[in-house]
Amino acid sequence: MRNIKSTFPINRCLLPVLLLVFQASCTSLQQKAQTQFNTGEYQLAIASYSRLLETDSANSEANFYIAESYRLSNRIEKAAEYYEKVSEENASFDSQFHKGKSLKGKGEYEAAKEAFEAAKTLTMDDEKIALATIEIQNIDEIETITPIWPNHELENYELLNSTGIDYAPIVSENQLFFTSSRGAGGMYAGTGQGYTRLFKTRAEGINVDVQGIQTLSEFQNESGLNQGAIAISPDGNMIIYARGNSNSKNDLPDVSLFSSKFNGTGFTEPAYMGVNGEAEYWNSTPAFSLDGQTLYFASNRPGGYGGTDIYKATIMASGNFGSAVNMGPEINTPGNEMFPRPLENGEFYFASDGHPGYGKLDILFTRKSMAKPRY
Repeated sequence: MRNIKSTFPINRCLLPVLLLVFQASCTSLQQKAQTQFNTGEYQLAIASYSRLLETDSANSEANFYIAESYRLSNRIEKAAEYYEKVSEENASFDSQFHKGKSLKGKGEYEAAKEAFEAAKTLTMDDEKIALATIEIQNIDEIETITPIWPNHELENYELLNSTGIDYAPIVSENQLFFTSSRGAGGMYAGTGQGYTRLFKTRAEGINVDVQGIQTLSEFQNESGLNQGAIAISPDGNMIIYARGNSNSKNDLPDVSLFSSKFNGTGFTEPAYMGVNGEAEYWNSTPAFSLDGQTLYFASNRPGGYGGTDIYKATIMASGNFGSAVNMGPEINTPGNEMFPRPLENGEFYFASDGHPGYGKLDILFTRKSMAKPRY
């Protein structure tokens, strides 16, 4: 009994100390999570903020930044439950609006409309109210969408795809080029996936050599950053691709377009393109016109219609591309447009989450004779 009595005051004194240590630990973790979010390390931020939710599931700040991390890393369909918790404690236009986008991405259209309606009541900003109204109208128009190819069935090309990220395929001179995170040497902290690189393999029509996939031989993929969507000129003499998300503080701050040209013996070292504008602009998903004289790409530079817009630039006598020109409100919306692709029949394809659609990015096309894009 003597030992118990003598240690009890000590334990009672330790309790405030332990509470202070716990509070300091939470503060430190919250600061770490915030730094991860601010630097675009969204997957790490999700992990850190999730640890805070283990002790306080109603932590509005943690729920908000987890939701934002999913949204900003192109996984908005996973964000709804976290925006919901934010709205329960501290509802705002942004939390309800993005909750609506998340629910739409999951195909829960009626719930999404309710979130957009709620968002409209939480702001006096006419532009924000208009954005929510457009989203509601777009959902109402889903029933009017008719498929371009009603008799085609989409299949997952399982033999070609990997367990990671695979996207942006193009064909040039019987070669299939694409972007993938397969076999990556490091993890991109923005998504928790490997860094993406450029690959190619032989392709004859729909027959693809899935055993002969190799990294791009024209120039070397760089480590510690993402090599993104690629475009190849019709004559095969110029390669343009997106490059960014470097883990080096001395590199460019965002995703930019780089070009490599064939000089008779090989392709040149990729060079930064002037069409990028400011280094802080995001530029990606390039595509050539059929004559190789125009470059189409997506950018978030100021002066657009919102989100990322599709721009075009025409090649000059110097061989460089001129100033970027926005393709206008017939294609671009307050949402995001990207992945432009012109076809020989005059149709212009692109992806958008701002036109009426099923959620996240949908594929649309337009031609000069059309009043507006369709599916």
